Amino acid sequence: MLASSGDDIQTYIWNTSMNQSREAGTIVAEPILAYHSEDPVTMLQWPIAYPEWICISFNRKMQLLKV
Repeated sequence: MLASSGDDIQTYIWNTSMNQSREAGTIVAEPILAYHSEDPVTMLQWPIAYPEWICISFNRKMQLLKV
């Protein structure tokens, strides 16, 4: 699994071994979870002790996302 987020106010969770399709000879991966925040995400934390949760922060706010 891979998590990504940034200035585009999107946070994505990717399963790198699933959800891949082939289009015109290339592999197209789609996220298994997509989250739209209010502002650009400034921090993402995926704790080892709780792998089913991801924490993101933006504009003095913190949100927990369940994977």
